[in-house]
Amino acid sequence: MKRPPFLYLRYIIFLPLVFAASCVSMSDRYSTNQKIVPISSDSLKSREAGKYEQPAADTASGGSGEIDLKVLLGKSSEGFNITSDSAASIPGTSVEPSMGISIKLSAGGTIIANGRDTLLNRVEITSPSGSLKFNRKSYRGSFLIFSNMSSMMLVNKVELENYLYGVLPFEVSTNWPAEVLKAQAVAARTFAIYNKLNNKTPEYDLDSNVNSQVYGGMDKENPATNAAIDGTKGEVLAYNGAVIQAFFHANSGGKTASSREVWGGDLDYLSSVDDRYSAKGRGYKWNAAISRDKISSLLARAGYKAGAVYEILVQDKTDSGRVKTLKIKGSDGEYIIKAKDLRTLAGPDRIRSTNFTVSAEGDSFDFEGFGWGHGVGMSQEGACEMSREGWGYKQILDYYYRDTRLKKIRIE
Repeated sequence: MKRPPFLYLRYIIFLPLVFAASCVSMSDRYSTNQKIVPISSDSLKSREAGKYEQPAADTASGGSGEIDLKVLLGKSSEGFNITSDSAASIPGTSVEPSMGISIKLSAGGTIIANGRDTLLNRVEITSPSGSLKFNRKSYRGSFLIFSNMSSMMLVNKVELENYLYGVLPFEVSTNWPAEVLKAQAVAARTFAIYNKLNNKTPEYDLDSNVNSQVYGGMDKENPATNAAIDGTKGEVLAYNGAVIQAFFHANSGGKTASSREVWGGDLDYLSSVDDRYSAKGRGYKWNAAISRDKISSLLARAGYKAGAVYEILVQDKTDSGRVKTLKIKGSDGEYIIKAKDLRTLAGPDRIRSTNFTVSAEGDSFDFEGFGWGHGVGMSQEGACEMSREGWGYKQILDYYYRDTRLKKIRIE
């Protein structure tokens, strides 16, 4: 198949953010001189024949290099303590290289390093060893410090693939088969690139916690997940030429949810799919007993003045069978509440999904459900079972992210 011209992501029309009400220009989302180029490959899919080909070799001419990400590690009005195995430096300042750098905020909002006011609102800390430490964790790359009159941000500037080394061990079991680790590597890389390209915060692209992807730096890196990242280097998922929002979750409970039913954004590649493979995962089935008093307290804290709750009824469900809304009946009134909001109030590790039934049992409400997480995109435990049944990572990705294409990226 003839290879189409390069698609420059800076100039294509991106899919709208699920959580955004309006589009923002690329320059508003992210300020960078890196131009990210997805290199179109030959088709990786042939559903009728059941065959999956390797991507076409990258024969593109042009620049080379690595894609940098900026990951938020912390915010503070007090300061940060940075250490290194070799003397760290702050280029462009008179601060002497040191094995430890104490960062404080001046009264004028500038950055003080080791007692010396840099008179700057942005500095970069580098180390000859290639790693820096913060909160007893080691990180590749450099640290960026941003300040204003009231607080500072600590950001890890790190190359994309090195970032993934610190993500995968927190998202999947390193003992899982190689093909599911590769699928997770592609999904995590796609998620990161999408957020970089659609970022609205100039100081950083991603959080280091569950708000984005859990990122723990160098300390938990594992040979198995590193190999999966290396084996898929540069590969991302695209739909109609744009990098997708590659959402994933622990277990679908037997059927994934569409983006529309969970967040309202109608993305074709995040449609609901039957998922028998998740049934063998540890997160497939769950139950939780929550006392009536606890439910009443949680609701009151959120502004629902229901009083003593005596009944919880399912009002309606989504297309994939998840609970959409509930009616709460209490001594002081009735309320309609979204199931996902109740899940947030109770704790997402307690009510693990919105695919549940609820009944009153004595002094408690019993929730019995299936799946773990929002249910959109790839089920990690389902993908694990698929790999054990012989599915390759491209097939796994194709199953959960419908009609997408695997492409290579680079920068110019």
